[in-house]
Amino acid sequence: MVAVWGVVTALAGPRCGPVPEDSEAPPSALASVRATGVRWRLGWDASRITRAPDGSWSVTTDLGYRVTVTSGALVTLGLTLHHCEASTRSGWSPRRWLGPSSAWANHGKELDPSAVRELLVEDLAALAPRSLAALSVSTRAYCEGHWVLSAPPLAREAELPVGLGRVTLTLQGSWSRGAASGPIALTSTLANGDVVALQSATLAPSFEGPIDATLTRSPGSLFDGITFESDGPAAQSWRVLENLVRGATLRVERSAR
Repeated sequence: MVAVWGVVTALAGPRCGPVPEDSEAPPSALASVRATGVRWRLGWDASRITRAPDGSWSVTTDLGYRVTVTSGALVTLGLTLHHCEASTRSGWSPRRWLGPSSAWANHGKELDPSAVRELLVEDLAALAPRSLAALSVSTRAYCEGHWVLSAPPLAREAELPVGLGRVTLTLQGSWSRGAASGPIALTSTLANGDVVALQSATLAPSFEGPIDATLTRSPGSLFDGITFESDGPAAQSWRVLENLVRGATLRVERSAR
């Protein structure tokens, strides 16, 4: 993964207990989709976590730690589809991109019509889904998505919630394993992002029309790979950002609007 841009999205109320997995047919890879409109949806695969009545959630990591998240925020600066002519299939790669895009810094004036132009701030304790306004695009073939997590440039700081500050990630909670335990208090201004392949359970290659594009992240793997006794806050923050990006999926289906 590479440092690129970032986004923030507000989330809503929790449910108690484990969340059942989606019973729909599993999606498969989709080479491209011809879209006439895009509605972005943000979601979380909560199948590995356990919610608590106080609004926190817990998970057991791959290294055997029990981690509880009590509060946090995540900022997304960039979320867009790439039309096939500009995709990585034509040689473009975000791995060559080491800083925030001037287009995003200027409210997305140079971006594809499918791009989200608002900062998205999400509550990492609530993990609530979110549906954004539908966007109109000229009919074109899209081959992939691009998601960027980043603190916004100074010119866009006023778009953030009061008191959050120019950060990519904040996260508070606790960890335990055996007799060892400790607090978690992470704050990061680092950026991270990558392209995300398209998946669909229903769309045929010949489909043309408005689509719902759902970016789903996995909080269950958020802390995988972290050794809390020895990894400092900076290393923990970067691992969380890496896990978020690495575990993301992008599912496109016929728009329900």
